[in-house]
Amino acid sequence: MRLFTTDDLFSLSNINLDKWTNTFSMDFYLTYMSKWPDLFFTEGAPNGDLVGFGVGKIEGDPNPEKLDYRGHVSVLTIAPEYRRARFSLTFMKFIEDVSEKVDNAFFVDLFVRKDNDLAVALYRKLQYSVYRHILEYYGNHNDAYDMRKALPRDTKKASIVSPYSKPIHVSKTYTTLSPVCNKHPSYNPYYYIITFNCFDTPLPSQK
Repeated sequence: MRLFTTDDLFSLSNINLDKWTNTFSMDFYLTYMSKWPDLFFTEGAPNGDLVGFGVGKIEGDPNPEKLDYRGHVSVLTIAPEYRRARFSLTFMKFIEDVSEKVDNAFFVDLFVRKDNDLAVALYRKLQYSVYRHILEYYGNHNDAYDMRKALPRDTKKASIVSPYSKPIHVSKTYTTLSPVCNKHPSYNPYYYIITFNCFDTPLPSQK
C-alpha cells in the first residue's frame, strides 16, 4: 500500500464503474491530497491497475470533553475484480491506525448506503455500529447509515452512544451553508455539503 499521487487520478476508471461507488470532481481529490495526504492511499495490482483507494480526514472539536475529535472515512472503494482479496480490511485498518496513533482521535466514522448489505456487513464485522440513520443522504432518495467505531482513547465508548431514537432527514443535519460551497451536479446537495464539511452552523441533535 502507498500514498495516492496526482498521476493516480488518471487510473480510476476500473474502480469507479460500479453502482455503489460515488464519483467526485477533480477538486474533491486534490483538496484531500493537500489537506490530509497521509489518509489518501491506494494499492496497485501487478498489471499496473489500481486495486482500490481510500480517502480519509481528521475532523471535529479537539476539546477532549466533547469526544468529537475523529477520523472520517470519506471514500473506500475496491475494483470489482479485487473485492474478494480483503483489501477493504487493510484499508480500514490503515485509517484506524492513523486516526489512533498519529492524531489520537476518539473514534472513526463513515457513511454507507443503507441498502449496501455487503458493505454494512463488513463494517459490522470490523465493530462499527449504526450511530444514526439519515434519510435521503445520497441522490435518488437513498438513505445512509452513519457508522462509528470507538478507538482506545475513548475507554468508555461514549462517542458511539447514539442520541437518535429515529431516522433523521439529511436536511436536518446541518443548517447554514458556507458561501464557498457549490451544489454537486449529480448528487443530493446535502451529500456534497457534508462530504466537504461545507457548513457554518450545526443544528442541535435531532432525536
